[in-house]
Amino acid sequence: MIGPPTSGTHVLAEFWRDALAGEWVCTEAGTPGTWIQIRLAAVTSDPSSGTIPVGFLIWNVTMDHTKRHAGGYVWEVPGA
Repeated sequence: MIGPPTSGTHVLAEFWRDALAGEWVCTEAGTPGTWIQIRLAAVTSDPSSGTIPVGFLIWNVTMDHTKRHAGGYVWEVPGA
């Protein structure tokens, strides 16, 4: 799974690491809880498959850019 959990019951301050090694922390307990990304996923190419949440942050190490998922497999360089 790419991104934070989308099901299950989670507790405050719970840690989650997704399939691309992005790291998340639960800021509000619940089902599935509220999550913020605390570490970017380091990738060599922009992900182009799977379910990726809008706002998901990556660091494309090949291009040396931080990118934000804008939906539909479109990646933006924040502030560009």
